[in-house]
Amino acid sequence: MKLIRSLIFLLTVSWASADRADSPAEGISKPTAPARVCPAFANRSREAVSAGVTSNVEVLPAAGKGKYRVKVIADIKPTGDVTLGNGRFPIQVGAMGQTAVVIGGLKATPGFQRKLLAAQAVQGWKTDCAEIGCGNTRAMILNFGPAAKTACAYLLADDSKFKEVAMIYTIPGQEARKLSGAAYSFGFTVPLPTDASGSEFRLNGRTADGRLAGSETVVPRH
Repeated sequence: MKLIRSLIFLLTVSWASADRADSPAEGISKPTAPARVCPAFANRSREAVSAGVTSNVEVLPAAGKGKYRVKVIADIKPTGDVTLGNGRFPIQVGAMGQTAVVIGGLKATPGFQRKLLAAQAVQGWKTDCAEIGCGNTRAMILNFGPAAKTACAYLLADDSKFKEVAMIYTIPGQEARKLSGAAYSFGFTVPLPTDASGSEFRLNGRTADGRLAGSETVVPRH
């Protein structure tokens, strides 16, 4: 789903039924029921945020067909319903708040879990997280084996400290690329090839008083 910059996507799906099939060999319980779509959002800004959420019809083709009732729960309290139509619904998240929704009747049959269960220990990275002094940044590799790999970095520093921040990153075999953010909250997400065994990145920024700031190069590795 596509979100405006100050919202963080927290949750994708939850299981609609407790029916499960256990695998004694693996010691893993595998869901057998279709998944129910229950996204949740967090607002890191100090002002309420309104946005339109657009479903990815490649993942949820039914979202682009018909209308669905969306139950809204803001800061643990039900606040009423909105409508998902043409793959889109409105959302409002209070200042520093969280809002979850349950989309009634829209079912998902995810294939991601099958790939995740196929992950092996040897696919783990030895260096997959870092703390960076510039902007009090946290960086990590979200490694789901053959399912997906994503590099994420986010600043704990807010717009009282920085006017703008950029991340320059390199994936092996590709040219360096740059992602820029000129408004709080400052965070970057980069999808990596599922067979990637390394990457590197660094941060550049301009502080609230106009000074240039930068980080050392961080090199997560398999």
